[in-house]
Amino acid sequence: MTTTSSSTTGSISSAGIGSGLDVKSIISSLMAVEAQPLTLLQDKATSVQTEISAVGQIQSLTSTLSDKAHALSGRLTQVDMRKLELARAIACKPALLISDEAMAGLSASEVDEILALLLGMKERGVAVIMIEHVMRAVMKFSERIAVLVAGRKIADGEPQAVVAQPDVVTAYLG
Repeated sequence: MTTTSSSTTGSISSAGIGSGLDVKSIISSLMAVEAQPLTLLQDKATSVQTEISAVGQIQSLTSTLSDKAHALSGRLTQVDMRKLELARAIACKPALLISDEAMAGLSASEVDEILALLLGMKERGVAVIMIEHVMRAVMKFSERIAVLVAGRKIADGEPQAVVAQPDVVTAYLG
């Protein structure tokens, strides 16, 4: 997972790109409800009403966090931290979201929760690039898959066709 400086984050955000699930970037002493609007406040031209509306949309999207809104974000579970980070990315109102290993280490039901959030974003017109090894999620989510091995693309196309390719089977599905 990579991190970016605040100046890079601001320029990426203003370009309409949200990067989700950099769990390390959440300030653990903030309450979850305080952490959500941080990215909204970077845009000085955003009206207070717009901010309130966007925070409301985020909170409804992440309704499972509502009972934890006043918990310190450092005490959230891994799945809740990932939901919170997605909410922060959504707050930027991105045209493109890059989801980097959002489901790594999660249980099957937790994968389903994160997948539902990403599918919801996709339905709202946000383009999502998913970097993921949880194949059940990749297959359910993707319209197109590109497979890389050591930085070299070995396959690209519709999910069912790609996972049937011998190089992909050897590299990842063995």
